[in-house]
Amino acid sequence: MSLRKLIWLFLTLLSSQITLGQNNVLDSLQERLSVLPDSDTNKVKVLHEITRALKSTDIQQSYDYAIQALEISNELDYDNGRGQALTDLGDLSYLYGNYDVSTSYHLQALKIYEKQKNAAGLASVENNIGAVYYAQGKLKEALQHYQSALVHYGSINDLFGIARVKNNLGNLYFSTNDLEKAKQFYQESLDLKMQLNVRDGIAMALNNLGNVFGMEGEFATSRDYFTRSLKISEELKDFYAVSMTLNNIGLLYQLEKDSTNALQYIRRSLEVAESIGAKDLMKDAHGAMVDVYEQFGDYKSALNAFKRYGALKDSLLNLQSQKNINELVTKYDTEKKEQTIRLQNLEIDAEKNFRNWIIGFGLLVLLIAFLLIKSNLDKKKANHLLLEQKNIIETKNDELEEKNKNILDSIHYASRIQHAILPPQELLRSQFPDSFVLWKPKDIVSGDFYWMETVNDITVFAVADCTGHGVPGAFMSIAGNNLLKEAVTVHGITEPAAILNESNRNLARMLHQDKKDATVRDGMDIALCAFDRKNATVKFSGAFNPMWLFRNGEWIEFAGDKCPVGSFEYLVPVSFTQKETTIQKGDTIYVFSDGFADQFGGEHGKKLKAAVFRKILLSIQHLDMQEQLRVIDAEFEKWRGQYEQIDDVCILGIRF
Repeated sequence: MSLRKLIWLFLTLLSSQITLGQNNVLDSLQERLSVLPDSDTNKVKVLHEITRALKSTDIQQSYDYAIQALEISNELDYDNGRGQALTDLGDLSYLYGNYDVSTSYHLQALKIYEKQKNAAGLASVENNIGAVYYAQGKLKEALQHYQSALVHYGSINDLFGIARVKNNLGNLYFSTNDLEKAKQFYQESLDLKMQLNVRDGIAMALNNLGNVFGMEGEFATSRDYFTRSLKISEELKDFYAVSMTLNNIGLLYQLEKDSTNALQYIRRSLEVAESIGAKDLMKDAHGAMVDVYEQFGDYKSALNAFKRYGALKDSLLNLQSQKNINELVTKYDTEKKEQTIRLQNLEIDAEKNFRNWIIGFGLLVLLIAFLLIKSNLDKKKANHLLLEQKNIIETKNDELEEKNKNILDSIHYASRIQHAILPPQELLRSQFPDSFVLWKPKDIVSGDFYWMETVNDITVFAVADCTGHGVPGAFMSIAGNNLLKEAVTVHGITEPAAILNESNRNLARMLHQDKKDATVRDGMDIALCAFDRKNATVKFSGAFNPMWLFRNGEWIEFAGDKCPVGSFEYLVPVSFTQKETTIQKGDTIYVFSDGFADQFGGEHGKKLKAAVFRKILLSIQHLDMQEQLRVIDAEFEKWRGQYEQIDDVCILGIRF
């Protein structure tokens, strides 16, 4: 993961400026609240003020007050209160990382403000929706909402609102590496906030300008801006901004190769973020710690930080299944180490017991030879000793059997989670009604996987074969699944070659394969297709694996490139190629791993081979896809016979 990308991750977009009052002001508001009846709209207004006062210090408590304001507004049918409460809830859901919930609240508020023709309300909500889209990587939609907010604020000459939007526009251009435009909007925002003497806004603008100067390599200027921003945020007790700025200072030290100071500031940032429950900042802090710990050579801490970063990232993107996999990996690694230690101890105990038995038996023989008178007594003692040894051995065997069962249960649990991550059959048939998937793991869990994602009129689908099979292959398949999903859903890429190029870079960084001394040399072979319904075309790009097209009894092969995803870019730069074909009615496409063709079997125990596989497919083109699935599976098992399955098998077939 590059430092430039890390810095981009640490740039936090706030959908609205945080106004924080002093403790005595908050106490005064709560005292006023206690004496106002629920039927009074003034109580709603006080609840709004408390919500905003708590927003940067206690997100959960602020959320509770906003819910209370919404409930009373609904009872009173008070549109102004309802609109503000929905806006606050959308803001707070954004800070929690619940982007879908945030968008829902903001859209409800937007309807109220449109009905009222409330320009100020419309401007605020448009700005907030833009921030939510930006956080999801939807830059085009974010820019549209920011521009709309700017028009509404301009219509009422709201300089403070204009300053907020300009700050967000600066963030957007910063993320696209357009530093000149970013600096322009940040400076314009700072000028307006200084004119209005909005101290928290000044702190935010200083912080953002610090990021720009840091990216330009002007470290001294960058640190000066960060320091000025941090001082203001600490005076205002704006803990969200404090955590964000501490993160940025840590990153700056990291750019300067000062790992000690970098780790110190990032840890302080994490402590503040945890105190207010800001998951986005907690995620950023753990992400930054990965590279810092690597610079120290503390790879265990780096791995732990990476796992925490991944778990928080999945929470923010509503990818709960990946969070479960990370927890499973940790649990499995721990249990595996414990099992190894216990097995070693059992072996030591067994050797010791056996040695003791030999000694005892030898003494028994000597006693029998030299003490015939005591032979009967000695025999009884020997039998008793043998019985004890037998009981010990049986107990140890039972323990070993139980441990092996636990390991197998863990792998079966991993299989259930891997099944949950794969696209459901119902989802596949909703996009391609006449289709099938044959997925046959060699060892319960699989290094092969199939994948599908739909964006507008384009459905991207693939079959991938990761290095290895069983548990190691399954771990790689989870990484490959996530890389494909990130490329399509986060970065909006639908061109197959571009998806593979992006996944190749990210996999190399994830496994540190961009270093000459890298120890992990894993990757995946893949056949990746994008079906454009609007234009009736299929685009294909592959890493070793091909796409087969059957049309009117003829076979057409689209070969993949002769390199895997996970190629080592420090040796030879890799760029995948792409092919395209127009789809005709009745065309059938197959993408697959090499497990079917490589299977040993038949009379002489030889490989089935791709040519035989192709003949099988040609012979069943008259059948519907579900019947094809049954025939293909039966042919595989018939060929395999009594031989062991040597590899994972995955085949995806689609008839258009």
